[in-house]
Amino acid sequence: MLINASGGGGSGVDLTKSYNFNQQAEFETFADIPQAIVPATSRPNPRRIIIHNSTNSLIWLSFASPDAPIYPLEPGNAYFSDDAGGEAGGIWAIGPGTLRATILSRDPLILPEQDMPPIPLKVRTRIPTGQNKILYFALDAVYPAIFESNFAKLFDADSGVAGFKAFELTSFQPLTEYIFNVAIAPGLALNPPIQIFIPQWDRLMAAALELHAFKPEESELPGNFIGNVIFSGWVGNTDINNQFKFRPEWGRHIGGICARNPAKSNYSDFLSFTYEASTQTFTLLGF
Repeated sequence: MLINASGGGGSGVDLTKSYNFNQQAEFETFADIPQAIVPATSRPNPRRIIIHNSTNSLIWLSFASPDAPIYPLEPGNAYFSDDAGGEAGGIWAIGPGTLRATILSRDPLILPEQDMPPIPLKVRTRIPTGQNKILYFALDAVYPAIFESNFAKLFDADSGVAGFKAFELTSFQPLTEYIFNVAIAPGLALNPPIQIFIPQWDRLMAAALELHAFKPEESELPGNFIGNVIFSGWVGNTDINNQFKFRPEWGRHIGGICARNPAKSNYSDFLSFTYEASTQTFTLLGF
């Protein structure tokens, strides 16, 4: 059924402004990411556009390109226009809220797919060492003293430096390549290469609990425990720019950083480190 865009009827219908297709979609919009609402077209396609702001927040519209000047669409208000489509006919929205777009067009249109914002990268530090370990245990009094000492033997930094032995990607965009920086604290001696591992932590934790259950004496616990378990989880080495790349898939990712300890003959342990989220930098503190 043809819809008369001019509002006329009968013999007064202007067929040059009649539309064959009616499409409607609802879009979630975001505070810092322009969201495509109306597509541009490869050739002229006369159409009528109605965009309704159905939320209580101000949303801004831009025309022809996402970085063009923006115009406010007040809560509860609607944008209305007749245009000819074409390559400059795209409309974008920015601002937290929801928009409903209705488009009447002469030719078929494919409305933009909902572009969800990328999942932010969040890194959580794990396995505290030195003073950090003491603080963590102080928060939970259920651990007996012997477990504290055994934990220190298996996981703590030999140097007693306050840091962390592992990091977990608690939030990330799957299959996105992330670049992390690695810095070395002044005075720390280690032999390259610096290696990154994502080991089988369930295996490591099970082995730790087994050792604690059957060898509770600290003197009987191995000093290279982590080094004996990490071999299956190698991710990569740092490059000449002291960076490493990691493309996480779906699932849980908990990693550690190793290098050869000049005082030992093998990769016996993870290094203790701190992490700065703003620069995605791990600073290695000691063994």
